Parts: sequence; C-alpha cells; structure tokens
Amino acid sequence: MSKLQPDNRAKTDPQVSCPIVCGEYMRATGFFFQENGETYLVTARHNVLPTNGDQLKTNKVHLATDTDDFLPTVDIYLDTQSGFDLKRIDLRKCTGVKQTPEIDIIGIPLDFSPGEYGYQVWSSSDVITPTSASETLDIIGFNGSCFPSSNCDYSAETYRKGIKNPTVLRLVNEMPDDPDPSRYGLIAVAIDEKAVEDYNGLSGAPVLGNGIIGIHAADQPVPDAFYEQTGSDEFRLLIYWRAEILPMLFE
Repeated sequence: MSKLQPDNRAKTDPQVSCPIVCGEYMRATGFFFQENGETYLVTARHNVLPTNGDQLKTNKVHLATDTDDFLPTVDIYLDTQSGFDLKRIDLRKCTGVKQTPEIDIIGIPLDFSPGEYGYQVWSSSDVITPTSASETLDIIGFNGSCFPSSNCDYSAETYRKGIKNPTVLRLVNEMPDDPDPSRYGLIAVAIDEKAVEDYNGLSGAPVLGNGIIGIHAADQPVPDAFYEQTGSDEFRLLIYWRAEILPMLFE
C-alpha cells in the first residue's frame, strides 16, 4: 500500500479508484469493475440519481443518502501521471446502465479501457465477504480536500490541474466474526478510529481488504451504547454496500 502523508493522502495514486464530478457539482469517487465482458464505472447511486433511503435494502439501518438531485453528466478524471484526462458520460445517452432504487450503487458502462491508464479493474474473482476479509480495511477515495475548492465555479481545466492524490482511511473490520452479517441487509460496517473531519466525496469509493469487500455509502456517529463500552466518542462508523452485490447487479 502507498505510504501516507500526514493528512492521510497517498503519496502516490494507487489507481484503484478515480475522482468524478457529477452534474458539474457533486464531487465523488468511482472505481472500475468488469463483468460479462463489459467494464463499468461504479459509484454510489445517490451521486447521480434521486435516492430514497427508506427504499434501500438495509434492514433497519437507515442511511442518510436521501437526495432529489438528477445529475446525469459524470466527468471521470483519469490520472496519467503528468495530469488528468477527462472522460464525460451522459446517462441520458447511455445504454446498459445497471441500477435499482433498492441498492445505492450504479454501474455505468464505459467506451474506453481504464486499464490502459493503469487503473485496477476489479472483477468477481476479486470480491470477498466481510467475514473473509482482513481485520484492517482501506477506503481509498477522493474526499473534499482532494478537489479544488467548491467555492469556485466548476472548470474541467481547473480540476485537471488541481486534483490531489486520494485519501486512504485505515478502518477496523467490524464484522469478521459476526454470526449473522445479514442482519444489516446488504450493507456492512467498519470503524474509523481517527474520525477524520471530511468524508464528503468518498461515496462510491472501494472498500478494500485482501480483495474488494464493498462500496462506501455513508458515515455515521457511533451509537451512545458504544460510547459507554469504550469510554470514547472519537470513532466513526463507515457504512458500505457489500461487494457481493456487484455480480448480481450486473447480470
């Protein structure tokens, strides 16, 4: 894994995820997945489409991912080591998009090869479960500090020059010994013991162990009962969709 700078930013981009901007507004993260000979950009559905948290298959866990935004253009920034190439996708002109209102994931088919840029393209053979993953997980994605300031008008040229290397969050796998991980529905939980301030932009980032275990969806404060057990409130729950969903979503 890449060495970290003090702000948790990777010293070099491991190219397991990429920065995206949806609707020239929503700064987020995506990654690449191949199934049945098709390569997709995968990100959180709520980054681009209206999403109702009450519809999601999370059992009783509510994700604060409600949005009415329809942001159909997705700008994908591809690191070439000497700058970023930009590929724009318009969902209104795209066929074969994989998504459902019950899962906060979207797969957008691509007409270019991310592997030619050096990016990891995951597949079903890389997918692991929470119970088979390592004790420590990484979310590698582009939070707000990786992008140019949101106070400025969106400019592709500015973003090409201003995007920084991804942030790496080291997490504790909360579910390796869980006897019934299905109680969370199709999601799972990890803990960020450092509780960074800026999680914005990480939606859609891959959650990695000894393979791809999930897709980051949301962060939440630790319940009060957990405070009583640990005597500390300096934790954050990181909620992710289990990667086992991907082969089923892309059937």
